[in-house]
Amino acid sequence: MLAIATKVVNQANEQIDIQVSVTAPSGSPGIASVTVTAIDKSVIDEESLTDCPGDYTFFVKGIPFASLPAYIEAKECVPGVDQGQATPTVTSIGPLFRDVIGIADCKPPGQNQNNQVCIKLQNSIQELRNTIFIQCEDAANIRDEIKNFSILAAATALIFAILLLASAMAPWPVNLIIGIVAAGFGVASIVFITLAQMKQKDLNKILTKIAVARWTLKDLVARLNDVCCPEFITVTRDVPVC
Repeated sequence: MLAIATKVVNQANEQIDIQVSVTAPSGSPGIASVTVTAIDKSVIDEESLTDCPGDYTFFVKGIPFASLPAYIEAKECVPGVDQGQATPTVTSIGPLFRDVIGIADCKPPGQNQNNQVCIKLQNSIQELRNTIFIQCEDAANIRDEIKNFSILAAATALIFAILLLASAMAPWPVNLIIGIVAAGFGVASIVFITLAQMKQKDLNKILTKIAVARWTLKDLVARLNDVCCPEFITVTRDVPVC
């Protein structure tokens, strides 16, 4: 596990400058990256290190109070495959600098005051929940379209096959007429298959967006207790599932 230390080096105009120091333990492959994020999970600063140092110190300037409290995630470099580890070790700390914005530890119910960070976070959670519900509805509609196009593709393909067989058995010039009609159904089947494939791509994109939104929502909900006392949490905490 990496050791992470922070300190405020300057505070003015509702902004802070911080120093972050990360130290890898003996035997560690080194530090791969360090990411500083805001309460809403937006990235404040990201340091990517290609040489996997054992110690790394950097400064982040001009962090607005609105982004606090902050969180830091540091990843170790991935050791060689022969050492049996395929994924990096991640060390996370936070919430940080709550005192800077006046967030105190919770007291017994009735002795606490709500704060704007708590209110803003719950609003963000509700907005993200609403977005997921809309995306789920869009995904359901696209699934219906894919189903309809697939049914039409199968039906036109079946008619194409029947007409093609009939054309082979019919005399001239009836077989020509039937063949032309069959070709039309064959083209239609290809069109419906193409439309279904296009809609499947649209569905894959929206499902990816939903997965990212659900992951973000889960993390935001986990941060409620970092800035809110229990009596002020009113937002629904579950993560919607399509």
